[in-house]
Amino acid sequence: MIRLKSCLKIIESIDAQINVLENEIFRYANKHHKREMDILMSCPGIGELSAATLIAEIDDFHDFSSGNKLASWLGIVSNVYQSADKYYNGRITKRGSRLARWILTQVAQAAAKTRNSELKMFFSRKVKKIGFQKALIALARKIVTII
Repeated sequence: MIRLKSCLKIIESIDAQINVLENEIFRYANKHHKREMDILMSCPGIGELSAATLIAEIDDFHDFSSGNKLASWLGIVSNVYQSADKYYNGRITKRGSRLARWILTQVAQAAAKTRNSELKMFFSRKVKKIGFQKALIALARKIVTII
């Protein structure tokens, strides 16, 4: 019983430290990147934590002339193999930030569950054709091109 109380106190102190750090991150992001935070959080599925994480990973969105170049930099585009006149699409390239890809897949899952959304309808169409996992990556790429 004493050991359990000790472990619970440790968990509570770690949770308090996490809350302090999250509040500091959100304060900094809202102070220095207010416009980007507002734009990101207007997209379904993106909350304050995922917006702050994407800003930290991508830094300046103006470095990319289009959404497709940002998607390519993040590594959520498919490999294309070409031999003579035949094209083969492979898996995603996985170049760029691993954390940003993970956050985007989490955002895509949340966006796929929102009601009355264009993104949910897009996801539903894709699931029927290519399956759940590939549709999730396709939705993540669509979200990146939108933001």
